[in-house]
Amino acid sequence: MATLTSTAGSPATGYIISAQGSPFSVPHNATDGASISCASIFADLNYVAGGTKKWKINRGFMPFATSGIPSTATLASGTVGLHIFLTSDILNDGSDFVVIVGSTTQANASGLVIGDFDMCGAITNPVECSDRKDITSLASGANYSLFTLNTSGLAVIMRTGSTLFGIREGHDVTNYVGAATAGDTGVSALIDSQLNIYYALGTTQKYSTILHGDSL
Repeated sequence: MATLTSTAGSPATGYIISAQGSPFSVPHNATDGASISCASIFADLNYVAGGTKKWKINRGFMPFATSGIPSTATLASGTVGLHIFLTSDILNDGSDFVVIVGSTTQANASGLVIGDFDMCGAITNPVECSDRKDITSLASGANYSLFTLNTSGLAVIMRTGSTLFGIREGHDVTNYVGAATAGDTGVSALIDSQLNIYYALGTTQKYSTILHGDSL
């Protein structure tokens, strides 16, 4: 079994921040974001109190260079590792999870624009490419939190060019916050997210390749 490890890199990796809006469907269904950050990866929502109460959503984008996978390889399994440095779980109601989604359909895999906000998978119920991680179960610190790719996630892997994954928070995925009047629920991660793919090449031949996202 061979292994390919690809590390996402800036400026293609980051998150898009929605404008504040009310009700929740306004930022959720927005076509464009308000701003972009490539300093980290956020997947969360915020309830902005004071005056007119509004919601704000952040969606993360992670393109990985996966052209090192041979066209004849059989994919066996994979994980996405996120170096999480901050979590918040105020809206702890069962939809407080994060999940890898894909494929994202941003205009350019080498960079983000605010018009990519609605390109982080389907706006509602995007294809979930990994297990869901309850935010309360995620630890921040030096270790990577591993999201195990499912069949849909493995199907996203490209043998040429880039594999385009995103990460979103559960209320954003399902487009539902109920009557909630609190937010700040999600995760923040460093941009050094990693995609690990395990594959077989024939019956005996094995090799490994390391690719870095900053070469996109």
